[in-house]
Amino acid sequence: MSPPRPPLAQLRVWITRPAPAGEQSALQWRAAGAAADVVPLVELCARSLSKAELLSIAAWAHDATVLLTSANAARFLLDAVAADAQLAALLLRRPAACLGEATAAAARALGYRVARVASRATGVDLAAELAATGEAAPGQRLRGPTLPGQTLGGQTLGDQTPGDQTLGDRTLGGQTLRGQTLRGQSFLLPASDLHRPELEQALRAYGADVITMTVYHAVPLAWLPDGAISALRSRGVDAVALYSPSAVTGLLQAAAAADLDRAGLPAALVLGPTTAAAAKARGLQVVASPEAPGEDALIEAAARWWAQRK
Repeated sequence: MSPPRPPLAQLRVWITRPAPAGEQSALQWRAAGAAADVVPLVELCARSLSKAELLSIAAWAHDATVLLTSANAARFLLDAVAADAQLAALLLRRPAACLGEATAAAARALGYRVARVASRATGVDLAAELAATGEAAPGQRLRGPTLPGQTLGGQTLGDQTPGDQTLGDRTLGGQTLRGQTLRGQSFLLPASDLHRPELEQALRAYGADVITMTVYHAVPLAWLPDGAISALRSRGVDAVALYSPSAVTGLLQAAAAADLDRAGLPAALVLGPTTAAAAKARGLQVVASPEAPGEDALIEAAARWWAQRK
């Protein structure tokens, strides 16, 4: 009896993550039978922090849960504070809440103390799960420091202490936030300059104090190698795996620079509802977008689409 056919056999797919994550993702796709090529659409660049910013982070981090929405955020946060060994050690001692198991695994490998992992793929879901527990993480004090008038990563920090009113049901982006509260709890959110605000908005809607720190820049690339352009022109690519709104922008910029018709671009396999919304809004054909976070969920969704297509 012949071995079962891999679920993604003959699928020609681009993995658009930059190194090193891109090659790691490609290995998973190849294990499922796909012909996966790494074609980065985003360049990630570290951002240097000033001494004043490092001092502000240290003051905040003593009482904060660290929010990690991606492996890149986890890595670039430690890179940003690498010159201050005490601050790096402090951040690794604080509880971390992660968006998805892949982020949690990367965070643990870097030494973070992962205390919470969101079961779904959005920042609003992570905030809801934190609020549902009644506390962000064991041992956290009720009030983190406020930093009135200070600037961090281009953001002015006013008095972020929430009021004392009772929080009833609220809505955010059409989703009802129930009456649980995170009032008096502090969160530190490392992010890129292009991050979306849903997580911090949801946490503040629950009454939490949140500081967002830009630790890296995500720059959509405006060009593709000649071989990649030729593959698009000859319909030699079946699908493109997109992992962020920045990658959506990079794909469309590169296509425009090469005079490629947007309607002729490959199908989009999209990780996460935020990226899916960005892809659909820009006119891409989204054929797979799992609700669960992680590469495995995206590969499973791609396999369902590929089976129907064949």
